Amino acid sequence: MERLPNGYTEFNEAILEIWAINNVRYVTERQVPQPDYGYGGESAFELIPHTMQPSTAYHSIDSDFIAGIASDPVDLVVYIVHEDNL
Repeated sequence: MERLPNGYTEFNEAILEIWAINNVRYVTERQVPQPDYGYGGESAFELIPHTMQPSTAYHSIDSDFIAGIASDPVDLVVYIVHEDNL
């Protein structure tokens, strides 16, 4: 796992697998200001795991979107996870 500043890690298949084992079923996201994660020129979104359906917009952990960003990162966008959510 690639460690980033301020306790962040770039989202990947290993994190997705850990979340699935730990009964995470939903993921919400929030935009993170650039100085907080250390990449320049890319937008960052923190993925936040949930075991119960959140009341805000979310993605299912089984969705094609989540599987896609775990295995094939998107250009100019980085999806990150804080160490508290690993």
